[in-house]
Amino acid sequence: MVKNYNKNIINQHTRNEARAKHGDSERWKNYAERVQKHPFVREYLMQKYNGICQYCGLPIAGDFQIQHGTYDKECIFEEHIRVKHKTKRRPNGTRKVPDCENCTEFHKCIDDALYPVHAYCNMLISKEVYKR
Repeated sequence: MVKNYNKNIINQHTRNEARAKHGDSERWKNYAERVQKHPFVREYLMQKYNGICQYCGLPIAGDFQIQHGTYDKECIFEEHIRVKHKTKRRPNGTRKVPDCENCTEFHKCIDDALYPVHAYCNMLISKEVYKR
């Protein structure tokens, strides 16, 4: 059986191509490298898409990835916060993320630009992008 994947969520440019355009701007880093790690954003996207992988259309159970529909975008503002991020080495660790919960323009960054996907589907998407 051939699976019908949603190719519309595949970004047209790699992160490195977008980095060349945006440089090391904090706004771009917030969008391209940090926003997908914010627990608020992750929960928002899972609710918005009813826990369905936006690439293969199957339910997501457990951990998932956030697919950027584009990397050619920047967060509205540069501010960031630190959220808890536990690892074995750093049980009290934190990571820097944009302050999406307090952003009045949150939906402009997130809607129709970020999608929850299975880790396996994210790998398939990466292969599509890098084989071009």
